[in-house]
Amino acid sequence: MREPAEKAAEPFRIMHQNRNLILIACSILFRCDMRISLHVQNAASREAARDEIIDAGLLAAAMGGSPERMSMRHGYKEAAKRFD
Repeated sequence: MREPAEKAAEPFRIMHQNRNLILIACSILFRCDMRISLHVQNAASREAARDEIIDAGLLAAAMGGSPERMSMRHGYKEAAKRFD
């Protein structure tokens, strides 16, 4: 059996781009504009498409309901800065 430190040193199984998309959804669920901006920027720098970023936000909004739709507005604005 491996030690916890060895297991922690293993690379993540989820690719960086997908992790950033997941983090966008989590940031929207937590309604943190600063983190939304950070993770949208990171996803875009890892070649995530605008539609993928928007989809991640929409999934969060669908899971969280009305309050997350308000945070999604920040995600749209940040994506627009990166892609328009």
